Amino acid sequence: MPVVHCEPPRATGVSLRDTVLRHLVAPLAAAVAAVPSFAELLVDGLAAGRAAWPGVVVSDDRFAVQVAAAVRTLDDVAALPQLRFSELYLVAACADRDPVAAHRLAAHHRSELDVILRRLRLSPSQIDDVLQGVWEILLVGPGDGRPRIGDYRGRGELRRWLRAAVLRAAYRVLERTGRAVAFDDEELAAIPGSQEDLELEYLKRRYAAEFRAAFQAAVTRLSPRERALLRRHYLDGMTVDELGPLYGVHRATAARWIAEARTAALRATRRELHQRLQIGDREMASLFRLVESRLDLSLQRVLATSDED
Repeated sequence: MPVVHCEPPRATGVSLRDTVLRHLVAPLAAAVAAVPSFAELLVDGLAAGRAAWPGVVVSDDRFAVQVAAAVRTLDDVAALPQLRFSELYLVAACADRDPVAAHRLAAHHRSELDVILRRLRLSPSQIDDVLQGVWEILLVGPGDGRPRIGDYRGRGELRRWLRAAVLRAAYRVLERTGRAVAFDDEELAAIPGSQEDLELEYLKRRYAAEFRAAFQAAVTRLSPRERALLRRHYLDGMTVDELGPLYGVHRATAARWIAEARTAALRATRRELHQRLQIGDREMASLFRLVESRLDLSLQRVLATSDED
């Protein structure tokens, strides 16, 4: 007798919405309940997940629980219409250690992550170690046994979130081996041969440790909103067109906020270096130029290796 495969019943928006609300604290639940067409958003998101990942099975309730886990602040509530539901669907299955979902995740993302690590000039064995370590943490979990893939909150592409996780692991490996990763990888190493550039190269090598420490200290002195904004911009790759709706402001305001956060980091780094180093004015002026020229790349490194707020 032939086996009949039945399609799962179509989820109702009310049941999905109610499951999400049950898994939220009262203030967040009230804010989510007020999101226009939230029930329809969940139904469409679940359908998009099943269409994007055929063969990956996630129940209606499990999907709703994963959506609820992505809502931790009122900022998250505001971002619900832009949430990447189809990727949350895959993440839910991966967090439940579904081997089919884990295979699909690797098939879609591992080759790109391998390319990123090769650009950092890691050896093949280091690349394998980094990817294996990250994959184990994400899909199996560290000591507490909770797969960290479940921490993905659907804001920004999953591929960018994975890229940030891999970069964090890679930078830590390189720093343990003494590599000045903010300035020594392939993407940063192209330095022209003018006298001024030779001087900057000298300063970069001589003060690499102080440079990294100053950037790290500067980032910790930023406000939580500034750090979150820079992390979303540099690590998640969110543009001002994406950040504006996320924060409920015009794209020009989002651009201004990013510029102000960068300026605050730059000024704080300069103050840190001035306090840490006892060098002449001319050398300090050159060092400040180096700080400014490497600001974006150094921010990316520091944000990638720092814990989230």
